[in-house]
Amino acid sequence: AQSHGRQKKPNFAAQPAPETTEYGHRAESGATERVAVCLTLFNEESDLVRSTLQSLIMSLDASGSGNISSAIICIIADGSDSLKESTRLFLQSMDLKTVDGSNLDEFAHISERTLEQDESALALDGRPASAPDILVRLISKPKNVGKLDSHRLFFDGVCPVFVPTYCIQIDTGTVVTQETLLKLLRVFE
Repeated sequence: AQSHGRQKKPNFAAQPAPETTEYGHRAESGATERVAVCLTLFNEESDLVRSTLQSLIMSLDASGSGNISSAIICIIADGSDSLKESTRLFLQSMDLKTVDGSNLDEFAHISERTLEQDESALALDGRPASAPDILVRLISKPKNVGKLDSHRLFFDGVCPVFVPTYCIQIDTGTVVTQETLLKLLRVFE
């Protein structure tokens, strides 16, 4: 896995192409913008992970009445051996499914699922009909190799496949308001 002192680049080629319905685009609504969120995780407790995810989803849902068609929240766990037990149990409760054929076995384990209108694992009671489709993806790296490596994995591996209009990086424990993402994205328009 090492080449001239640098880690070999992961191959995400087996992932679905962005134009497939896997990501559930809301093209019929006229929404076109795609948001990718990199949520870095190391050894934080589950309540911090849950509060960050809930706030991101509520903010994305509030932004969905605009031009956001779909979003991916990519949780990158830096060192699966460092995860707190409460966090491991919380992530298991989200019922994420293993992604086959990602060619990442030597780098990380990938699991994911698209959020439903009513998310019991996240204690969200009904998302608005205008909410964008949100894919939650967990990339669990076996060893802690640092946050910058997690960002590299996000930008080199996830973004070329999902092809987002906007990318956002956030740490576990950060809680955004319902209006945060809408205000932030308007600045970039």
